[in-house]
Amino acid sequence: MIVSAVVVKILITDSYTLKDRRSVVNSLKTRVRNKFNVSVAEVDNGKQRNLCEIGIAAVGNDNRMVEEMVSKTVNFMEEDLRIQVLAVTRIV
Repeated sequence: MIVSAVVVKILITDSYTLKDRRSVVNSLKTRVRNKFNVSVAEVDNGKQRNLCEIGIAAVGNDNRMVEEMVSKTVNFMEEDLRIQVLAVTRIV
């Protein structure tokens, strides 16, 4: 069993309230889950209105496939115009 996990720190560009933030984060998590069949969770405390950390994990039996799935997920997030990816940290 191969597991790959990353934490993606994002800036939500048009977030003025925590409600705006929650709307964007929930939408992004749902879209990523549905498109890539990976586990997605918000892993920070949620107190800042425009910053968020999202954890992504994928499991499989082929190392290359799992890494590719996580990379495609991060690329998909980078293309979303509502957010800006600030950092991607691989979890070993």
